[in-house]
Formats: sequence, C-alpha cells, structure tokens
Amino acid sequence: VRDLVAAGRLDELSGLPAASLLRALLPLTNRPEAELRLPAIPALGEAAARQVAEDPEPVREIFRRPIWSLNDESGSIGWGAAQAMAEIMVKDEALAKEFSPLLVGLLAEDPGSPDFPPLVEGALWAVGRLAETCPTWPRTPTATCPAFCSLIIRSIEPWPPGSWAWPDWSS
Repeated sequence: VRDLVAAGRLDELSGLPAASLLRALLPLTNRPEAELRLPAIPALGEAAARQVAEDPEPVREIFRRPIWSLNDESGSIGWGAAQAMAEIMVKDEALAKEFSPLLVGLLAEDPGSPDFPPLVEGALWAVGRLAETCPTWPRTPTATCPAFCSLIIRSIEPWPPGSWAWPDWSS
C-alpha cells in the first residue's frame, strides 16, 4: 500500500479490502513526508466510505488513533490526523455528526488543543473541509470566525502561502 501511495497509483487501492486498506493507510496519514501523507488522506476517506457501507463500527474505531496522536502524551506528532478525520467525515454524514465536535474541539483555547503550527493549520483545514463539503454539518459556537482568526494571530510561525487552499484530490 505504501508503495502504491508513494507512486501515486491510488486507483489500484480500490481492489483491496476496505478494512485492510484502512489499517495500512492510517499510519501513512501520520507521516511527516507530505508525498506520503497527502495522497494517503483522501485514499483513507475512500476506504472508510467503502467500509461504512459494509460495517461502520471499524471506522468509528479508526478515529481513536488520530485523536490520540494529537495528544501530547502520545509521544507522536499527528501530522495529518485532523485532515484524515475530516476526509472520513465528509464521506458519511452520520460520522460527521458524531465526530465533528472532536474535530472542532481541536481549535478550542485550552491546554489539550494542539499548539504546534502545522497541527493547528491541519485542524483549521479539516474544519474548513468539513464545512465546505457537509452543508448540514452542525456548527458549534467554537466553529466561528473569531476562533479561527485568534488561532492564526497567535500562531508562532507565519502561515505558508496557499495553506488555505483545498487540494483537488478528485483526479
């Protein structure tokens, strides 16, 4: 799976069982190398959509790992954790309703929220992606422009050009 993702041959993943594909793609979404992480994120969303059609429970279980990777106690950096959660949620409205509060909670001003700029950027991107693709997504008071602006202003590093653009992963 890693070789197919690295080579950009994502169409070949569709023949693999969804549950196996989820387990193989999830670690790739947590890689610091963008060339592995970025194509793995939409592939994970597609695999999750297939799995939800069969049985949604394994997909619900998948959410624990990205959430844990964003926790300081995990000892890891959840490079694409928020984006991976969003890509799964955009494929299933029920999952979006169930897990979007966790995603939006990453943007709360509390000690448990990520403060590493790439993780904050990822969380902002993920919430934007969810809002863009799920018009019925329930908004919460935290998901407001002032919260987003506050995060950007407090950011340690400048935001890279184009960081607010959504990639076209459909091709």
